[in-house]
Amino acid sequence: MDKPPVEYRWALDANDRPVPITLAQRSAPYTCPLCRDVMIARLGTQVQHHFSHQAANQCDSEAVSIAALRRWLALHLDEAVNRRQPVPYTWQCLHCGQTHTQDLLENATYVLEDLLNAAESPDVRLTDANGVAQASFYILGEGVPLPQSLQGSLGQGKFAFALSARLLPESHDVAAFLSDVAPFAAPCPLWDQADVVRQPERMRRLLINLAHREPYYFFGAVETVDGLADVVQVGRYKVWAALPFWQQVVGGTLNRLAPNVEIFIQNWEQTDGGIIYLYYVRIRETSAIALRRYPPHSAPNIRVDDRYRLQRFTALDMARELVSD
Repeated sequence: MDKPPVEYRWALDANDRPVPITLAQRSAPYTCPLCRDVMIARLGTQVQHHFSHQAANQCDSEAVSIAALRRWLALHLDEAVNRRQPVPYTWQCLHCGQTHTQDLLENATYVLEDLLNAAESPDVRLTDANGVAQASFYILGEGVPLPQSLQGSLGQGKFAFALSARLLPESHDVAAFLSDVAPFAAPCPLWDQADVVRQPERMRRLLINLAHREPYYFFGAVETVDGLADVVQVGRYKVWAALPFWQQVVGGTLNRLAPNVEIFIQNWEQTDGGIIYLYYVRIRETSAIALRRYPPHSAPNIRVDDRYRLQRFTALDMARELVSD
């Protein structure tokens, strides 16, 4: 039995611009974004609308979608930049829970398209005049894991989007297209006002400094502080301590005591021979961090009893027990 023809969702028009099947016109000339062979818009009533090659072809349909969506997004953003036309974007903030609106092009000078299709590079980037990224767009195929560079964008005060290769614009309005896409990462005006510690190296320095000051240990709850989620109050500092960010900055080995009781343990050796042990604790709906510095030739004697089974016992209680005498 012959295999059914591969169906495509994108093509290039006579001006070499990507066109999604949602905006295709009957009998208009189209070509394939990959092989440049002739394509035909199938706009009948019996099957879902799609493009197909006029001649037999083996172009990967997902690769076609990624290449075309990348080009479509870059073209429309570049045109908006050149016209100084704002691209308003509204999102619900993951850090403070509020709704923010900002022009995605507020600080954008250049639109860069990744023509090499590098695995860890954004497909499209908006940068300022100095080349600093202001927004990054990753187009991902089905089942493709999130790139590490995308995960590293969390909490860094810039926009990052993970777009499915199956997304199709319903118009040529890039703002309308992005309005239905939730950001993977985004800035938070309240974070900026509060000067939340969210830079990896700054956070590491703060943790090391804590461990080197009397009483040489610290513990604190990961909670909502002044409307900001997943924050630990450390003196005058607010430190972002969502678990994915903690794992990126600190690392740690998971120790699971029960289905809803987890301790991530990491240690940092110091140049003087001492060692800092760092803990991230999750007990039911509560979280906490803790750390303690041990002098040379000593190490913790970690003892955990079964009080974590009590409903009133929290992650902060566990964190206190791990580092205090």
